[in-house]
Amino acid sequence: MSGEGYNRDVRRTSFVPGLLGGSHGNGRNAGACRQRRTGRRRDGFLPGPVIPASSVEHENSELVEASKPLAFLSSVRSIFRVQELDKEAARLALPAVGSFALEPSVSLVNTAFIARLGHQAIGSVAIGKGVFNLFIMPMNFLGIATLPRIAAESSGNPQEASRILASTLLVALGAGIVIMIVLGVFTMPIASKLGASASLLEQTSIYFRYRIISAPLFLVSAVTVAAFRAFQDTATPLGTAVFADLFNMALHPFFMFYLGLGVAGAAIAQTAAQLLHATVSLGILIRRGWLDPAHLLEFPAKSRLAHLARDGFALTFRSLSIISVLNLANVAASMRGSLCLAAFEVQRQIWSLLGGVLDAISVAGQSIVPVALGKKDYSGARRAASRLLQIAFTAGCVNGSILILAGHPLAKAFASTWTTLDSITSSLPIMAVFIPLNAMVFVLEGVYSSARRFGTLSSTIVFSCGISAVFLIFLQRHVSLGLGYIWVAVNLMMALRFFILSVIYQSQYTPIPKVTPEFAGRSEEFGRDMVSEESV
Repeated sequence: MSGEGYNRDVRRTSFVPGLLGGSHGNGRNAGACRQRRTGRRRDGFLPGPVIPASSVEHENSELVEASKPLAFLSSVRSIFRVQELDKEAARLALPAVGSFALEPSVSLVNTAFIARLGHQAIGSVAIGKGVFNLFIMPMNFLGIATLPRIAAESSGNPQEASRILASTLLVALGAGIVIMIVLGVFTMPIASKLGASASLLEQTSIYFRYRIISAPLFLVSAVTVAAFRAFQDTATPLGTAVFADLFNMALHPFFMFYLGLGVAGAAIAQTAAQLLHATVSLGILIRRGWLDPAHLLEFPAKSRLAHLARDGFALTFRSLSIISVLNLANVAASMRGSLCLAAFEVQRQIWSLLGGVLDAISVAGQSIVPVALGKKDYSGARRAASRLLQIAFTAGCVNGSILILAGHPLAKAFASTWTTLDSITSSLPIMAVFIPLNAMVFVLEGVYSSARRFGTLSSTIVFSCGISAVFLIFLQRHVSLGLGYIWVAVNLMMALRFFILSVIYQSQYTPIPKVTPEFAGRSEEFGRDMVSEESV
């Protein structure tokens, strides 16, 4: 149940050779030779699909516009013209809006409850969440990496699918217990490093004492959601998430105010909801025969553990990079006082909610683009990508406008004083300006994922987060600069991702091939090399 969530093979983390991937000038022939021998380019990434030379002329005529830089914004009129693709995109994206927006919406409501305890309570919970996410979110690869393997075995070998699922669940449970113990021992030092002042440490410790119990439950829940999707069931995880989150929302005021537990009540409510979600999800998987309880008693095979370790490497780098930037932003906000930290936490919740809604558009891309690529309809894939970018840009503009118009009334739900209200609303216009850009980043990352360019994605994110982190460290030393500068630093990460992915999209290393006679010739030559190698 994560709406921040924010796709996935780190071969290199250096920008120039690893990201743009390939030799230039005199090194081109050497790189081509190695590519023929290994089936990979020098940067370790697989090349694009083979393009038949016979289709070049026809494809070129359709790609004239789609191959231009930023073609999706080249015609303003085409943005608002309804196209045939729009219906399919809406059919795929609209259901995903509920899934992606659910948790940040619930979190926003819960933050409004916590705000009744004062801005220090919000700051304490924000620090606690930052510590929790720093250790938990990198483990999300357990669900992401397991999904395609379960899906591959689900129809032909359901017993193997059950064993894969059981192995991953055991790893998730074990990893969660280790994280729970580590955080239980080192809560105070870690919280201090993330900016918790002496006035916040006590409440942070109280919140975290109960929150860390949910670490194994959180990871088990993530794996069950991936399992349902692997069995092509997206309705059940949405239903269980709605059930658990409504339960969570009901428990927050009960524990916090009726029982008078304060921030401890917020943590208990979150943990109880996570337990409910994990239990119900496991019960449904077992009842449907997708998980054999006997397989949970078997020790995970080394081969399955090796798959998890290999696939999780790149995904962990990606998650750690993004979480590190957000935690650095938390630290920078906390150095400006507990009031600024509380305001930043509310702003981050709003940012996550809007991001979750817009990220749903990338779901349509991850369904439409792979189908076109599978049919070698490269012009269709590029047209779909361009149209989805147009939709994302338009939806981002709408969301940004709504944030500017409704930001002040929305902030009142979280502000106990006028000073807090001013702190929250001061940075909303800056956030709104970057929302269209963020929406297009989500779509571009969905396109790269569809083409299985995980290495490019990971390298881009690591590089962009590194630059953003340097800016945030600078802001930690210049506390006179307001929250607006922190949001500029956070969105710098998004802007760099957009720039790099757009440049690669228009280059010869594009995830969706631009059909030219020269490219077609190189692709056919590589295709013959790969066929020969596979035959051997």
